[in-house]
Amino acid sequence: MPAAKLPFEQLLAVAREASFIKGAERVRQGEASRGCFPIRSGSAEARAALPGGGRLAVAQFRDGDMCGEMALIDRGIVSATVVATVAVQMLIT
Repeated sequence: MPAAKLPFEQLLAVAREASFIKGAERVRQGEASRGCFPIRSGSAEARAALPGGGRLAVAQFRDGDMCGEMALIDRGIVSATVVATVAVQMLIT
């Protein structure tokens, strides 16, 4: 009997890799959640809109980090825009 797959292995089984150029937005603040996105290479930054205008960097993501998971846990609404700070490879489910 095969061993049970770990959750991350299950994610890899259905994911596809996608590339984003520097400055590309993967998710936008206020949108409905579309999943979580493991970063294979590169880096990205989460930026939250400020009430008076402008944006505040609230998180940095690098190789092996995952973004988008907070919206899955929360209300299903994305709390910050995730922007590629360099070319990035992410897994998309």
